[in-house]
Amino acid sequence: MRVTLFASLAVLSGIPIAAHAQEKPPARVACPPVKVHFALDSDQLYDSEKPLLDRTAACLRDNAQQRITVVGNADERGSADYNRELGQRRAAAVSNYLESNGARGDQIEGVISHGEDSPICSDNNAKCWQLNRRTAVRESCHL
Repeated sequence: MRVTLFASLAVLSGIPIAAHAQEKPPARVACPPVKVHFALDSDQLYDSEKPLLDRTAACLRDNAQQRITVVGNADERGSADYNRELGQRRAAAVSNYLESNGARGDQIEGVISHGEDSPICSDNNAKCWQLNRRTAVRESCHL
C-alpha cells in the first residue's frame, strides 16, 4: 500500500514548500542464525536441538525469499578427511530436517563442511570438543 501525504509547510522567502512522505516497504526479516551440536562421531540430531531447527524451518516457510547455508563442523579428533566427511553428514542431516519441516529446497543454497578447520574453541578438552561438533545455519550472503 502506497501512502502519500501532502503537507503545506511554512513559506520561506515567498516559496511554498511541500513535503511528501511515502510509506517505505517493510525491511526484510532474516531468520536468525542457529547452531546445533552433535555427539562424538555422530550425525544424529539431539532431540533437545530440534526446537531450534523447527523455528528456523517456520521462519523459512514464512519468508520465501530467505536463503541459508548449512555448515557442518567436527572436532579435531580423527583424520582431516574423516572429519570433513562427518561435517558434511551433519550439515546434510540439518538440511534434511529443515526440508522435512517446511523449508523449500531452493532456500538452502549450500550444504558444506569445514571439517575440523573452523574450530570455535581451541582447548584440548571434552567441553571444547563438544562446542566444535556443530552445524551452523546462517543466512546466505545474497538474495
